Amino acid sequence: MSRKKMMAFSIVVSVFLMLTITVSLFFSGQVKTPSAVLPTVSLPGAGTTPSGSYLGDVKTLEITTDNVQAVIEYLSRPASYSQGIFLDTYLEQGKVSYQVMVWVKDKVFKTSASRLGGSQVLNTIVTEDYVYIWYGDGPDYRRLKLGQDSPEQVADEYQKIPTYEDILLLDKEDILEAGYADYEGEPCIYVKAETGLMGYTYEYYVSARTGLLVLAETYDGEKLIHSTTAGSPNLSEPSDDAFRLPDGSSALTS
Repeated sequence: MSRKKMMAFSIVVSVFLMLTITVSLFFSGQVKTPSAVLPTVSLPGAGTTPSGSYLGDVKTLEITTDNVQAVIEYLSRPASYSQGIFLDTYLEQGKVSYQVMVWVKDKVFKTSASRLGGSQVLNTIVTEDYVYIWYGDGPDYRRLKLGQDSPEQVADEYQKIPTYEDILLLDKEDILEAGYADYEGEPCIYVKAETGLMGYTYEYYVSARTGLLVLAETYDGEKLIHSTTAGSPNLSEPSDDAFRLPDGSSALTS
């Protein structure tokens, strides 16, 4: 798959598409995927490529369109955390919002998604071997065999959030701006790009303290059409109870 097509696939604008894909997966057993997310980091100076340990204050570093992908490629996500994420899609009829809760432990990923104001919760757990899907408290659930994609890739697709790998897939000429940005007190790496089949503009804020997504916005011209806002992550290990299946068994040991 070309980088352009993979980029267009992994940055999903419509929350409705999220539900369509997920429901179709539940009934058909097909699994599609894309990417991963971004620790306390030490970053290289402008025009350099990371190699080894870097220490320092991200505020003092010059991050540019030329070196931002090298900087981001050096990062990796926390091994365990939990986080709330809000997805907002702006339609002519008004705003549609979803909340996604995420738990990660021992390379097992749990996601619970629901529309704000709605009552139905879609749950997914992704392990190294399987994807489990069910609504609410069950009791019925579907188990799908994981294909060639990594658990991180499949879990990111269910979370429907952009990640640092989306930025790595950009052609350098598509990156319009890059640098340090302070977003609500969080030190971030900022990237603005224009890419994809629709010609949308994307803005990313990735925490340089935790490595996780803080904010991503999609614009059609000057019009905001989709935003992803992540709450402050809890970097402690989630409870094992978060990964229990409707039948009481644990996905951590499946």
